[in-house]
Amino acid sequence: MSHFYNPISEFHKINNILNENGLVIFETGNLGDVRKEYYKHFAKFQYPDHLFFFSENNLLELLRRTGFELVKIYKYSILPQLILNKKLNRLISLLQPNVIAEDKVKHSVPEVSLSDVSKSNPNRVHSRQFVKKAYNYAFNFTSNYLTDCLSYFSRYKIGYLACKKGRPQTLIIIARKKN
Repeated sequence: MSHFYNPISEFHKINNILNENGLVIFETGNLGDVRKEYYKHFAKFQYPDHLFFFSENNLLELLRRTGFELVKIYKYSILPQLILNKKLNRLISLLQPNVIAEDKVKHSVPEVSLSDVSKSNPNRVHSRQFVKKAYNYAFNFTSNYLTDCLSYFSRYKIGYLACKKGRPQTLIIIARKKN
């Protein structure tokens, strides 16, 4: 919801399409409640993607004004995820030149020019390009999967335990359309 140009208008639209007693479930940050001492953990606030930063009171007022009543709020500290991301980025930046050099020596598939391929075997270019693309895909998929798992674990498992007032949090909000 931090991406909406007009959150009040969007929540009125959501309310209008819901059935009686229908639920809306969404997740958003509560950067409006974050103490300034935690700002250092943010690399950036992702503006212009995030147009609004909400506090818990702002969210409750938004729900009230748009015809919703709060059912439940789940709170998760994102501080463990922010710290983990910062540490991983620092580690990657330290290792990156070595990893890239080793990767090129051990794992790269050499580029093939058409002059290297005999006319009797035109599939050779396609098979090498396929192997190179498959390797890159598998490496990126594995890397992204591990990153996603670490993000989930640090946000929703550790973050549940580390949730303290004033820390950056993500909130999952369940609200019901008022009759």
